[in-house]
Amino acid sequence: ISDLEFRTGLVGRISPTLRYGVGLNLAFDSATDPALGGSALVLRPTTALRWDATDRLNLGIQAEYSFTPKDEGPDDVSILQLKFPVAMKINEVWSGGVTFKPRRNFLTDDNRHRVEIGANRVWGDRHQYALSLGTELPVSSQALNWKILTRFSWYF
Repeated sequence: ISDLEFRTGLVGRISPTLRYGVGLNLAFDSATDPALGGSALVLRPTTALRWDATDRLNLGIQAEYSFTPKDEGPDDVSILQLKFPVAMKINEVWSGGVTFKPRRNFLTDDNRHRVEIGANRVWGDRHQYALSLGTELPVSSQALNWKILTRFSWYF
């Protein structure tokens, strides 16, 4: 089991086609094996804008800054990641998307650029449940070649 994470946020509308989001992610050092976690308490404030270009196409930008609020020694974190998602609504329950994710690690002074490709399915009376499946691929040569992503969300 990896680190336990708590996420909270607020999403609102600026106009009928423009939404904003602000949030905070808190990752606790709770992994059962050090290889499965970050070995540190990490905070990640997030801000985002999403634009409904059409009734089926959504474009966005998101900024996340991950950092350790206290000195964790060799496990300190200071990373800025941007996300540029493009989502396409296929029908009332299915959507797909592509996200370009450039990332800057200030402690190691290096960059990492990745692309995430995925599909989502929603269900429930108000589409309050979502299951996402996808993959994340490197744009340039890196130690971690690719990963499979799964996510379950409950919107209330």
